[in-house]
Amino acid sequence: MKILVIGDSCTDVFVYGQIDRLCPEAPVPTFQPVSQKENGGMARNVKNNLVALGADVHIISNDNGMKKVRYVDTNSNQMIMRLDENDVCGRIENLRDMSFSDYDAIVISDYDKGFLHVDDIQYICEKYEDVFIDTKKEIDDWIMNVKYIKINSIEYNNNVKYIKRNDNHQNKIQSYREKNLSKPLIEDEPMDVEPIDELFKSNIQDPSFKEKEISDIEDPW
Repeated sequence: MKILVIGDSCTDVFVYGQIDRLCPEAPVPTFQPVSQKENGGMARNVKNNLVALGADVHIISNDNGMKKVRYVDTNSNQMIMRLDENDVCGRIENLRDMSFSDYDAIVISDYDKGFLHVDDIQYICEKYEDVFIDTKKEIDDWIMNVKYIKINSIEYNNNVKYIKRNDNHQNKIQSYREKNLSKPLIEDEPMDVEPIDELFKSNIQDPSFKEKEISDIEDPW
């Protein structure tokens, strides 16, 4: 399968270090860096995940001027701070001069950093059939022609009024839901999401559960 990913990307940096005391000048930990790891983030992370699934993937994205630096304590594997650099990017250029007809699917990974405006997304959704989208924007009629919408529980609750006004979106939405999968997606109350501590307890008792480095834990879309 040949897939095109379009969206904002950044460089994810993970700085691992040790914390053994508090700073005497303020009640904050003293961090001593030990090692560092970098990889493509946001839309480039989506591309990497699709490649890992065996797809032939191309990407259209911004230059990686954006950077997200996470500082991680090696003893607990707990992230203690994230530093975002250059958190905006320029808009895609010459979109309407491009042709994506050679691709089996288009994945829009929109982190709302400036690379795609709503009319860019609307244009792609109207011109091509098999379009999947994950957007951090508040959704509206510009998303009407998209085929699949990936949305998490927070995004769903933020957009529930629009979704309820447009029943045709119900079958388009692919949502992370830890339980109650048999319940209708459109419901009056917020989606019931299992508390993370309970989810962790249930997973840790499962012999098939494997721990992951914090660098591997990212929204796959």
